[in-house]
Amino acid sequence: MPHTSTRVYIDTSTDPDTGITLEDVAAVTGRSAEDAGQLCGDMIWHTSAITGEGEWVRANATKAAPKFKPVRNENMWRQQGEWWRGTDGKCGLDIAVYDDLEDFIDDLVAGCTTSGAIDFTKNPLPWAYLPPRGLAVSSGADIHGTEPYRLLDFNRYNSDAVFTAPELQTGKQIEVNTSGVISDNNLYKVNFPDSVTYADGHTLAEESLGLNDIKPTGTTAGDAPLADYYVGIVFVDKSNPNNWVAATDTDTISDYVSGWVGFTVQNATGITGTVANKEIAMIPFLSDTQVSGFTPNSSPELGNFISAYGIGATQAWVHRFGFVDLAISLDNKYWDGNNTAGSLTGTISIEVISGPNHTSNFTLQTVQVGIEILENGSWYAVNSDSQGQGGAGFTASSVTMYHGTDEPATGSITLVPSGQSGGYSIFMDDTGLHPFVNNGTYRLKMTVTPSVYSELTPGTPATVYSPTFTIP
Repeated sequence: MPHTSTRVYIDTSTDPDTGITLEDVAAVTGRSAEDAGQLCGDMIWHTSAITGEGEWVRANATKAAPKFKPVRNENMWRQQGEWWRGTDGKCGLDIAVYDDLEDFIDDLVAGCTTSGAIDFTKNPLPWAYLPPRGLAVSSGADIHGTEPYRLLDFNRYNSDAVFTAPELQTGKQIEVNTSGVISDNNLYKVNFPDSVTYADGHTLAEESLGLNDIKPTGTTAGDAPLADYYVGIVFVDKSNPNNWVAATDTDTISDYVSGWVGFTVQNATGITGTVANKEIAMIPFLSDTQVSGFTPNSSPELGNFISAYGIGATQAWVHRFGFVDLAISLDNKYWDGNNTAGSLTGTISIEVISGPNHTSNFTLQTVQVGIEILENGSWYAVNSDSQGQGGAGFTASSVTMYHGTDEPATGSITLVPSGQSGGYSIFMDDTGLHPFVNNGTYRLKMTVTPSVYSELTPGTPATVYSPTFTIP
């Protein structure tokens, strides 16, 4: 008999003349063996216990993930080649394709929203199975052509089949710096079917819909399969779903190797505002266009955008890590007797945003401070040919930040003349490509890499500048 408990198949090596029977399909799909129309059309007769009236309704017995299943196609007989794509390339699935990113995200977020807030139990834009509807039928607005029932479409139907799908981390802690940038290496991974080989030599992967099978926009050679799409994520403020930012990876799904991967997202301050620690949602999607930091009311972003296998919102948290304030107090700008060298003294005060769960002191892993000079409207690192890099400075490690009852955490670095102890020196001289000059305009540039503490993980170093000052 050409079936197991999970597969319908014809073993042509032993039974070349054996066909698929109603009993074979019924046994695997959990149905009764009635007729080909009911099995291929995924329909069942339902009689109301109240009125006694009956009607045909969807049985929902045929699964969406198997590659081989009845699809909508006008051919009376099962054709050769890629018949399983159907007439639209979507392999029998109801996949909504959008060509405008903002319209797509509005519907995607709305599909995960209940009473104005993200609902983590809802799945947006699901990929429902669309079975054939038989010969020409016209019923109200439901008018379609010939979609014959072909029982042979069930050959190699596998109820264990699974989608090759992206998975997002649950409870993910995401850092947004004060420049509004997310840079995270662990946002999603791609799950593939398990390695299973059956007695007839076929595999679970072959009988599951894969990345190269589904073509969301059509069946021609120019229509891209999912393998050429990018994994994207919409980051949404849970309490205000109108605040979101969307981005995609820079590599397509076909470039995926293994493990958790991530990408950089621009313009993410809209989902955090001034709040240091906020619950958000991550909603995956697929795009044939690269996107970075797309926000509401942005310029139109055109392409082809679809939901990711009906996966819903995943809970996450965002933290703003960066500077609330940076103040410099210069007690003295010391020059030697020849006005050729000197140093700054004073204090750099740092205030850093930290989440409400941080109740103890912590350290900044690396603090780099350099000094820049303004020349002809541009900032240059002193005594260097690197524009905007910060020079003649120092690097401090393990700067303690004192966390009080109120945010933000605060800390300071003391500047002392060269050769003295108890702090750090910024040494000045009048040599190099961009030397110090009397009465010049200067600023300090500070770059901080956060340490690993509590819920936060290191991210892209944040950079801020001090107010400008002069050295007479």
